[in-house]
Amino acid sequence: MIDYEKLANSVKDDLIKTLEDWISFPSVLNEKEAKEGAPFGLGVKGALDYIADVAIKDGFKVDKCDGYCSEITYGDGEELVLVLGHADVVPEGKGWDSDPYKAVIKDGKIFGRGASDDKGPTLAAYYALKLIKEHNLPIKRKIRIVVGGNEESGSRCLDYYFDVLKKPHGQYGFSPDADFPLIYGEKGIMTYIFKGEIKDDIVLSFNGGVASNSVPDSALVTLKGKHDLNDKLDNYCKENKLRFTIDFKAENTIIEIFGKSSHGGSPWNGVNAATHLMNFVANNFDSKLFTHFAPLLLDYYGSGLNIKYHEEEMGDVSVNTGIANYIDEKYLFVLNIRYPRSVNGDDIIKKVSTYALHEGKCLGDSKPLYVSPSSTLVKVLHEAYKSITKDYESKPYTISGGTYARHTTNSVAFGMAFPNEDNKIHQENEFVKIDSLVKGTAIYLKAILDLANI
Repeated sequence: MIDYEKLANSVKDDLIKTLEDWISFPSVLNEKEAKEGAPFGLGVKGALDYIADVAIKDGFKVDKCDGYCSEITYGDGEELVLVLGHADVVPEGKGWDSDPYKAVIKDGKIFGRGASDDKGPTLAAYYALKLIKEHNLPIKRKIRIVVGGNEESGSRCLDYYFDVLKKPHGQYGFSPDADFPLIYGEKGIMTYIFKGEIKDDIVLSFNGGVASNSVPDSALVTLKGKHDLNDKLDNYCKENKLRFTIDFKAENTIIEIFGKSSHGGSPWNGVNAATHLMNFVANNFDSKLFTHFAPLLLDYYGSGLNIKYHEEEMGDVSVNTGIANYIDEKYLFVLNIRYPRSVNGDDIIKKVSTYALHEGKCLGDSKPLYVSPSSTLVKVLHEAYKSITKDYESKPYTISGGTYARHTTNSVAFGMAFPNEDNKIHQENEFVKIDSLVKGTAIYLKAILDLANI
């Protein structure tokens, strides 16, 4: 009888140290640094090389996949269990209590960007594989962990991995990049942009957000002329759970609004500083740009764009304006739209496109993922979770987020956030609980072994 939790605890110290080291790589997409062997920039390359070098040292077969992914393989056989994690992270944002790229251990938690999304969970799966290898636990299938470098910005890493390198898909698989007990369905994810050129009579510049799949926690506007807006701003911000600063420079008014960041797949958990600042300007001035776009983009559920819809199993359509820029009379709004499987993505595109002032375009549409809750894959993974946690109440469900699972066959998202556990992913002070990290390793150990021996 294998004592999964005892084995997981045996690697606890090594696991923590490796995660601390891995967090130190600022693995945010940097297109300006992109080059051959580092398609997503030097920070991502450093993080991918680090985990590859750890695996090489531990005796695994490793392929660095031209800098797009790090592939770690153990075992033989034609059939494959495929685990997909990622090394890239979203930008750090503001409001951290410590350096986001210097891990801090406090109150039984490891703080740092990527601690829970997705370096910690990926390492939990890796250490599960390491335990299988070191203890020579029997397996019938080859096991492969693929660590990607572009999950947060389009998953071009897996496009390259599967379509260019022609790497095989697995018979069974999961991505440790969501929640326990298990995610069997993911909404469709669409990136849509409005862009164009317009001379606004009041707005000189605007900047809000850094990633389409994160709710902007701050936004800055420069208005032509000096305006006494302190009382109006105070009332608006109190009503909408915002903070603000106002300043005057070169006969212009500069306003910065601070909201709350959250994952773009559940924008209602945050407060979008960009759309609120647009709305405030539209309510108080005759702005050509914001009078048109603010009413369209303010509602997280898409009512402004006429795409509001609710499905019983997968929930609501959601709209997050993750990037909003206006500079030199050119504007760009980047929308992250999530939709359930009963909605047609093409219908969303048609409706949203009718609101374009100049150019409206869909940059990508990843269709919804759905694996039957009665499938062998779902049953095996759920049993592994229940066996370790003794949680027989929590049931598999669907999410608005998207994971690597949708990029391969017969795969779902499996952990690593436990029920009622908020690790502040895509927010300031992101963390992972050490106890959860170890328990996740035990769950992955059993799950991978069970999938490898069906």
